[in-house]
Amino acid sequence: SGVGKTHLENAIGTEMINTSGGAPVVACVSAQAFMDELIAALQDGGVDRWRTRYRGADVLVIDDVQFVAGKERTQEELFHVFNALHSEGKQLVFVSDRPPRQLDGLEDRLRSRFEGGLVVEMQAPDRALRERLYPHCLNDAETPDREALIALLADRAASSVREVIGVVNRIV
Repeated sequence: SGVGKTHLENAIGTEMINTSGGAPVVACVSAQAFMDELIAALQDGGVDRWRTRYRGADVLVIDDVQFVAGKERTQEELFHVFNALHSEGKQLVFVSDRPPRQLDGLEDRLRSRFEGGLVVEMQAPDRALRERLYPHCLNDAETPDREALIALLADRAASSVREVIGVVNRIV
């Protein structure tokens, strides 16, 4: 939590649009919204419309995909959406707080598909990143960034970007 996964996924979606001149359809959605839309579609008989929407995307980005674990019907539909997009060479990005192998309640067929792509574990900010984050956060807080202060803060480990922001808030 707080290492920038959601920011990275949004940047990926934005870059996909920018590099293509705005042509692709990018569906960037939280797993919760994906599930809520599916439930609504099941209740109002609009599942075909829901499927068409997601299968028509050129890029599918789902945040917090760990929340589909244990949700049988959602996993079934996600499996078919995944296969349809993958077979057409479309881009799929799934963001989770854990690697696929650690997602309890995730069907093996989805887990294997998730593991078949690039899996990247995001780490806590290192010293070099903290050196860049602190001046930015201090500027956002309209507080002058002093080199000695930045050096002192950057030397202290932080488990997340949110922790860096919290330190700046306490200083201000």
